[in-house]
Amino acid sequence: MIKSIIRVASEALSRERYALEVMKEYGVTREGIGLSKEPAVCGLLEDIIEAAEGMDLVAVRRLIEGIDIDQVREELLEILGGS
Repeated sequence: MIKSIIRVASEALSRERYALEVMKEYGVTREGIGLSKEPAVCGLLEDIIEAAEGMDLVAVRRLIEGIDIDQVREELLEILGGS
């Protein structure tokens, strides 16, 4: 379960970072390239990874609730065993 949480959060973080680079290069908006509407989502995903590595599932669940990327949030909650 921990590895799955880290994998999903890491993949989402990678997509967000790549999209930020595209955004900078082409001058498009966050929503225009499918980014989270919340600019701090990268930090939130990093916090989820850190909490998962520390086996703090209470913190992981609390942090997941703050993600505004529905697919990622739902996938992480499913891994934790409930939404």
